[in-house]
Amino acid sequence: MRKYFLLFLLGTFSAFSQPSPWGTGSVFNQSLDSLEADYIITSHVGISLNLNNFLNNYDYNIHIPPNYNGNEAFGLITFINAANNGNLINSWLPVLAEKKLILVAGNNIGNSVAVDTRIGVVLAACKSLQETLNIDSTRIYSSGASGGGRSASHLLFCFPEIFGGMIPNCGANYLRQVDQDYETQNPNSHYEYIFPYTNAQFDYVKSFKPILAYLTAYDDFREGDLMNIYHNGAEPDGFEAKILEISGSHCNTSTEHFRDGLNFLEHPFREVLKDSFAISGPITGNGFKLLNSSILNDNLVLDPDLKARAYTRNPLQWNDPKGAIIRASFRLDSLSFAENCILNMGFYDLVDTSLFNQSIGDSLLATTPGFLINYQFDSVAPKVSVLISSPSKGYQSDTIFSGRFIDFNANTKQAIKLHLWQDEWRIEFSQHFDPNSVQGINAVKLLDDHRSLRIRPSSNTLWDTSYYHLGTLISLYSERIKPNLNSSTVAFDYFQMISADTSTSAPLGIANPIDHNRNYNLYPNPNNGFFYLSSLDADPLNFSIINSQGKLCAKHLHAAKKSQLDLRHLPQGLYYLRSEQGNVQIKFIIAP
Repeated sequence: MRKYFLLFLLGTFSAFSQPSPWGTGSVFNQSLDSLEADYIITSHVGISLNLNNFLNNYDYNIHIPPNYNGNEAFGLITFINAANNGNLINSWLPVLAEKKLILVAGNNIGNSVAVDTRIGVVLAACKSLQETLNIDSTRIYSSGASGGGRSASHLLFCFPEIFGGMIPNCGANYLRQVDQDYETQNPNSHYEYIFPYTNAQFDYVKSFKPILAYLTAYDDFREGDLMNIYHNGAEPDGFEAKILEISGSHCNTSTEHFRDGLNFLEHPFREVLKDSFAISGPITGNGFKLLNSSILNDNLVLDPDLKARAYTRNPLQWNDPKGAIIRASFRLDSLSFAENCILNMGFYDLVDTSLFNQSIGDSLLATTPGFLINYQFDSVAPKVSVLISSPSKGYQSDTIFSGRFIDFNANTKQAIKLHLWQDEWRIEFSQHFDPNSVQGINAVKLLDDHRSLRIRPSSNTLWDTSYYHLGTLISLYSERIKPNLNSSTVAFDYFQMISADTSTSAPLGIANPIDHNRNYNLYPNPNNGFFYLSSLDADPLNFSIINSQGKLCAKHLHAAKKSQLDLRHLPQGLYYLRSEQGNVQIKFIIAP
């Protein structure tokens, strides 16, 4: 009995206070404690590793941030370098303190060392440090540089149970061969494929939903390989993935580069809206309000002849360090493609909630911050423009980018993905631009894949940090270019919005309410404050009504399958209906 009680005390102590035996800062050539005898770990791909063999024969470079004291659990990043030294990248170290992460790099495991040894050395360090330090097991990531990035990718794919994501720099591998659309150092060499993963192994890795953040540079000779992995592998295969480029050559990186990658890696991925436009309604969220548009054959159909529009009933939060992700796909009516319609995707600051009752989408508003992505289907090489209104910065419907597609096909589905955050807008298209047609301001760069825009102004010269604090209204709009000519309908078959919602997640305190929201529906949303709340059952549930600043405004007892909420006494704005158990959260708008 005493033995087990002692073990309990030791376990309890280590969980709450595990100070570093080496202090804080960077520690070099450090050996680590062995694990229990013959600690053998076997991957789902069949690789077996005796971790003590590595701990007994290798040493490490470790960085422990100055704010680590052992009382709070920190995350952990393992690092594999291309060279034999366990490189600690100086520009990354300040971010480790910000994000409360420890970094460990193995020495003498450069590119000439077998891959199984490389991943075994850092995996052994991971397990040893989990016993020595207070490590948050939900925040363990793999990283590496160049060929070490390839091994770091393999480490995650072999042990997705341990690693929640990866952030390799200037090198990576993938779970299958991908199309070689982008220029590589060794054409058609399939650099990305170093291990024959089976379909079952691929599905096993994907079931853990790892996050993939790829770092590269504009003049990196591996940039094309990483673009192939991202565009032709990770993104179409349904991983949450991102590629982040900066200026410079192979393995160039920076503090901001690493911070942006980690912000993506630790994005909570809260799904605000997901709609495939089936007749049964949206999968997540409140769907779209339709004006002269319709849901037909599992599509949201915009008829340019009717100046059709639709806008999301769920406002989007994005102006924060982690931001938001939007994915959409649509088709033109290829049988009657007449080269005579436009499609606008508009993003409007909800500082004025009366926007929900206006006919918007055809243009930006002079006094309201917003931006517009304009497709002009006027030829077999359609034109795309990005316009911005930013009153405090002097922009009023100004075009900051334009270019024409070089490989457009009216029979092909069009797709767009946006990742918006406080420092950058990134817009990815499924088609490629003709570089000779591109025009834009200095803050906008067409990346080397010729399909992605990076809009990163210096010192917030395009939008203000105070913009969009109540959320963003997204609209879809289509009309004819020439009124007297025929046009083609636009049919959306998918729309998704993902937000970190960091401005409200702390006071609301909800980890992941999305699955529970499906049982409840608040409608009509938005309106003037008189709502109905319906549920699948009549179990009583207490709700709080909270404003966008996290202040409690009212309470409501829902004790039937349908109840009324009269909130007309509250001012216009964005609110949340939250269950006291914290498992249901519904965003709604009180508008004029």
